[in-house]
Amino acid sequence: MNGSQFFQIDTLLLTKKFAMILEVKNWNGTIIFEPNFHQVIRIHNEKEEAFHDPISQAEHQSRQLKKWLSANGFPDIPIEFAVIISSPSTIIKSPSKQTSSKVLHAHRLLSKLTSIEKSYSIERLNEKQIKNISHTLLKKHVEHEMDVMKFIKINPDTNLTGVHCPQCGSLPMIYHWGQWSCPVCKSTSGTIKQ
Repeated sequence: MNGSQFFQIDTLLLTKKFAMILEVKNWNGTIIFEPNFHQVIRIHNEKEEAFHDPISQAEHQSRQLKKWLSANGFPDIPIEFAVIISSPSTIIKSPSKQTSSKVLHAHRLLSKLTSIEKSYSIERLNEKQIKNISHTLLKKHVEHEMDVMKFIKINPDTNLTGVHCPQCGSLPMIYHWGQWSCPVCKSTSGTIKQ
């Protein structure tokens, strides 16, 4: 949590020289990064779908992490990011060279990390600071709870709860002594599929 704002990171790697945010996507088929519209188009099983651009998402996460580190008194460190495509059979396409530097298959991650590590000569964190950041991140972690009913705009008072009677459809049946009974039609049943 950054102040009053929540942010979520799939994976965060902390090194002495930099931090690395990994936004992991489990997409199959062909994915096309459209940098002009900041979206991804996936073609899978002859179906075309659009998704938010994970590069923009990872950029936003890096800004949020930078603010969080500063607000919690940690040193300013370079924050890198990459979008990791977990399926090796996924085809990645993009007209932009920037995309190819930020999006990669999982099997290329180690060489990417090695390349980034070589580009930084100054150690910004020691082991104690890395442990402190890790500990503080875990301590400040807050589960994001969402009220699904409110989110999809359903009034809880309109919810019908209970077990439907298989004979007349009324609600609710009453369970007593291993048996369900319907107060409307008086039918009983030992097992009812819910």
